This record gives sequence, C-alpha cells and structure tokens, in this order.
Amino acid sequence: MAQFPQHGPCRRPPRRLGRGLAVSAAPAVSAEEPDGRTIIGVATMEADGTLVLRLRTAEGCFTGEASLTYPPDHPDHRAVLAHVGGVRPGQSVPVRPWPSTDRR
Repeated sequence: MAQFPQHGPCRRPPRRLGRGLAVSAAPAVSAEEPDGRTIIGVATMEADGTLVLRLRTAEGCFTGEASLTYPPDHPDHRAVLAHVGGVRPGQSVPVRPWPSTDRR
C-alpha cells in the first residue's frame, strides 16, 4: 500500500477532482473586501472579450482552485459577465460567491 507524506492537520494527500480541479491540504486563505464581503477569486477580461476566472474555495483544511475561461461565444458568457459586473478588456475585478442553488 502506498505511503503518503503528512499534509498539515488533515494528514491526507491531495486529491484530483477532475478537469483541472484539485483539493489539497494547503492552509485555507479567505479574502474579504474592506466592507466584509467574501471574494472567491478574480475575473479578468481579455482584449477579445474572453472572461478568465481564477477561483479558490476552502473547506476546513482543504482548498480547491480552478481557472475557467468563457470566450464571448460561450453560452454562459453573458451570465458570468452579469455576475462579475463592470469589467472591460484589460481589467480585473473581484469575484463574489454566486447565490446558493442548494435546494436541500
């Protein structure tokens, strides 16, 4: 059986979640704006209108990071742009959490 090195307080190895997403036992980092609102990442608009989102989340001692790209012809581009707000080509803006869609 494979032996994994100790990873902080969770003592578990990183796990791949698929398609560029991973969970690791790196220390959790939370970001807030001066008004206390949570920031989950940053959105940048490229010169051609493509939105690139770099997102990070943490639960306990696990973190997950993702980079998502939405070219202007992507079906979700308009909704993502509406969520991140006023961003223009060459600009970056903070990304706040989406409203919960959990229906439990």
